[in-house]
Amino acid sequence: MSAGLTQTDYTVMLVLLLLLSAVGLVWLGAFLQRRGEHDGRAQGGRAFKGAGPAPGGTAGGGAGSVFGGGAAGGSGGSAAGGSGSGVAEGSGSGAGTHNGVGGDSTNSATAGASAAGDARRGLWRGEGLRFGGFGAPMPHSSAEQIVRRMEQSLTDLQRQLNLDLAQLQASMKAERHDLERHVARVRQMASDHKLALTLFELFDALKALPRKTTEAQEIDRAWHGQVGIEPDDILLPEEESDPWKIYFKLSGVWYLLRVLDRKYSRIDYYEIALHDEDGRLLAELRARPDAARTRLDKEYVSSLHVGPWLSEFIALRLRMDHRLQRTLMEAASRDVESMRRSFRVLPVGKKVETASD
Repeated sequence: MSAGLTQTDYTVMLVLLLLLSAVGLVWLGAFLQRRGEHDGRAQGGRAFKGAGPAPGGTAGGGAGSVFGGGAAGGSGGSAAGGSGSGVAEGSGSGAGTHNGVGGDSTNSATAGASAAGDARRGLWRGEGLRFGGFGAPMPHSSAEQIVRRMEQSLTDLQRQLNLDLAQLQASMKAERHDLERHVARVRQMASDHKLALTLFELFDALKALPRKTTEAQEIDRAWHGQVGIEPDDILLPEEESDPWKIYFKLSGVWYLLRVLDRKYSRIDYYEIALHDEDGRLLAELRARPDAARTRLDKEYVSSLHVGPWLSEFIALRLRMDHRLQRTLMEAASRDVESMRRSFRVLPVGKKVETASD
């Protein structure tokens, strides 16, 4: 595995970023809603103060004169101005005219006062003014619309995350299937070509080489040379926990065989690891031989890196089997040599050798 970020790390970072964006939208919506309520209260207060009597209306109504002071006061919008009729020095028709004008002023003032009262009652009932007053409806970019957009964003985020998880699960499932199929094929190939038995036989044949005499070592080296093995250095374990280290050449390439003897209550087996000349692990397996140590009762390949070396060891297995079969055939034909010496056919015309000769 590499030390960089994986696809799962990028997914977690995307989720955190989207969640932070959602929290920011919620905070922005709450801030705009509170600001709108504050502006509505401020505008409602200003409207309430502006609903009082119009300036200048009272001054016109209090000083009515014979020249139409009452009519002027009525036009100012004050009820007091409408009540002024003046001092009539003229005829009765003139007084009637002034009274008539005053009556019109009274009606106009009464309507203005009624409108102002309705405005105050509307404010106290919370109905608000039409434009920007307290409790007035917010524009289209309101908090409710922001919340709806936030919910839609969260829904889209959830859908995207679910899709991402589904794709990741499908990818991991396909990768697992391919890897399991590859591992099964490699293990079957190692079992078919007896890789575990080959490495165990190399270890079992070379581990005692340093303890033999020089003549015996030469015989063993010639024996291993028939299949292309060149033993070099063999390090015996100093303690029980130390492994055997066997260096050898196969087809001119250096290899290292590390073997640990594991002993438990009733189970004994060997842990065998094969390394190349650069120290890279090529294969790691466990083997438990039978009593005769000619075959394996149990074997398990825990690690195997496929490469050109595998072909070399498969070829080594074939040469070792060929050498074994040839040795068995030669051993079985020894009686033929014995019979040939005992029952020779002598050529015609030659003197038969006797014991006295």
